[in-house]
Amino acid sequence: SNWTLVYPGNLYPSRNLIASGQRFISAKKLSVVYVQLSPFTLKMSKTYTLTFHCQKLSSVISIHTNSPPARGRFRVVPRLGFEITTSFSFVANGWDDEDLPLEYQFCFTSLGRELLIQLKSKLSNATSTLPSGLQNHFTNITLEVFDSFSASTMRAIGITLQPSDFLTISNFIDSIVSSSMSTTAINIAVSIINSVNCSGVTNCFRLNRRDCSDEDFTCGSCLDGFFGAPGSGNSPCLKPSIASASMPTRNYFCRMDSDCSDFQYCNATGSCVKISKQCPNLCSNRGICVFINSNTGLSCNHCELSSTDCQAKCQCDVGFGGTNCALSTAQLERKQKLREQMLVSFNDQSIKTSSVQEVVSSVATLSQITQKADELGPGAVAPLLTALDDILQYAVAFGVRYEKLGGLLSSMDNFASIQGTTLTTQRKLYSDSTDIMKLPQTLTAYTSITAA
Repeated sequence: SNWTLVYPGNLYPSRNLIASGQRFISAKKLSVVYVQLSPFTLKMSKTYTLTFHCQKLSSVISIHTNSPPARGRFRVVPRLGFEITTSFSFVANGWDDEDLPLEYQFCFTSLGRELLIQLKSKLSNATSTLPSGLQNHFTNITLEVFDSFSASTMRAIGITLQPSDFLTISNFIDSIVSSSMSTTAINIAVSIINSVNCSGVTNCFRLNRRDCSDEDFTCGSCLDGFFGAPGSGNSPCLKPSIASASMPTRNYFCRMDSDCSDFQYCNATGSCVKISKQCPNLCSNRGICVFINSNTGLSCNHCELSSTDCQAKCQCDVGFGGTNCALSTAQLERKQKLREQMLVSFNDQSIKTSSVQEVVSSVATLSQITQKADELGPGAVAPLLTALDDILQYAVAFGVRYEKLGGLLSSMDNFASIQGTTLTTQRKLYSDSTDIMKLPQTLTAYTSITAA
């Protein structure tokens, strides 16, 4: 017997065949034939003909693929407002699909991530304030409409937000952050405390780095295909050439940087010198930049840009802390407490997780809460571990693909970095390392998903 799958709508007969196969079937014996197609073989809203042939007998089945909701409208009112204080309305109407009921999900964009305003539900409208600190005071509001088979259509509308003053933002944070926050409140609050000051940072492209987004006054990570100090930084990222890769280290006279090997520059005396790693924002003039051996945790005298076994870290003056020493001790402790409270609330919300979309949204929210490792204090260890374990359990239960869980890697990495006080670079180990010792179990659970 053999079978064929064709798309009759094709104008060229030779191109009608989508897939085919054959199998030997014993005479006078009932047999089951399984037809297997590669993912994405069938296009949406198309009709296909599946034909089975066995000697002189044949059977034909028509298959019509699903299509997502269509012909609807999406409105956001107003399109211009103030951070924190303006209440925005999001309305979806007129959406049509034969596979009812329809469900609607609203999100806003923060630093390239989709964060929930309203989780997928039958409610076709929502209201919310929007956070401060969004890049260029602009965000996209996205609507995703689902039919009963989870086929979906997405629409986006841009919103401009006028900045609010510091006192308004501070009072808002104090009023909204608690250990019983909603997911929307968590996403708005964490977007505010993750905001960065990128004023004056205009040369990132010349450094072959992404735009400023994660660290104050600091360019983002290296562009694809370029190599340099990992993470955010203001040191150049380079694209090693085949010629320079085989070139010995140069120490002779130079006139310009191009006379030197990769990861070197031409200094004022005309010598090629290896580029050293830099501390973020030069420690804000509130500390000194020290080089730390990544393997031993001890200080070292040199840390070249191309080195993978050392880091440049700020050792902050007394009374200051954070990655770049920009925060006072009180400010850092307050941010640590805020993130700890949000983690507790996040875990309360995750108990209600009941779909793949909710797992994916939880990953994005947790990644935002844990974005800055230096603002995760000792009190965040237990709730963060709980959050990681819960998400992985739900991911396994709902069959979430590992590609959707990428944000968990940064959260795990930041979890591992919480070894005590983050007020200076001299971190102390926990006397009780019970929570830290659970990390390998979490990593094992993640590995099992990636291998599935």
